[in-house]
Amino acid sequence: GSQIPGTTFAGINFASQQRNDGSAYSKPNSSTIQVADAGHYLFIASIRTNDTSNGRYNPQARFVLTSGTGTLFTSYYTGYSRDNSEDDAWVRAIGVLVNGSASAQVQIQWRRDTDAPTGGSVANASDVQVVRINPSNWGIYAIGGTTAVLGGTTPNTVDLTAVTLESNTLAIQGNATTETVTVKGDNKRYLVAWSVSLDRKSVGEGKG
Repeated sequence: GSQIPGTTFAGINFASQQRNDGSAYSKPNSSTIQVADAGHYLFIASIRTNDTSNGRYNPQARFVLTSGTGTLFTSYYTGYSRDNSEDDAWVRAIGVLVNGSASAQVQIQWRRDTDAPTGGSVANASDVQVVRINPSNWGIYAIGGTTAVLGGTTPNTVDLTAVTLESNTLAIQGNATTETVTVKGDNKRYLVAWSVSLDRKSVGEGKG
């Protein structure tokens, strides 16, 4: 409780372990999860914060692979507290570790914009969950924004700009030219995780 992020990404501390089946995971420090075995993992974090300053507060979270090897996809989900009428901000983050090595360590990090809150994280109201997953096929892609993303009241397209990594193009294939990802085959289950990080500045105001 009462943790306030800085303007650069740094670890958020979570003190207690509520549930751990077996010895698959450990917590080498207060902001890091270590997996025991090599494989693929899904990380989910929910962080509740509070700001009583009657100002604007914009926190953001991500996962980072700090030790070991593997390919980590992480979202940059953002919460937003407008003023005292909406003084709670929830930050949600998802990470997918593909081909993580044994004893790989993943940290949950957060930051804010220039407006610091009064209050910060709410004690016993946040959590980080880890799930071992066993996908046979997967794809990781880079997406980039266009000016159309910033405006309008209807959904806008976000560009798929690069194929980062794919396991097998016979099963899943991204195309930066057509800006699509095609999943191939019947009777499959898919997990889709994505996010867009925005930065918008105007006179006298900055938001991240």
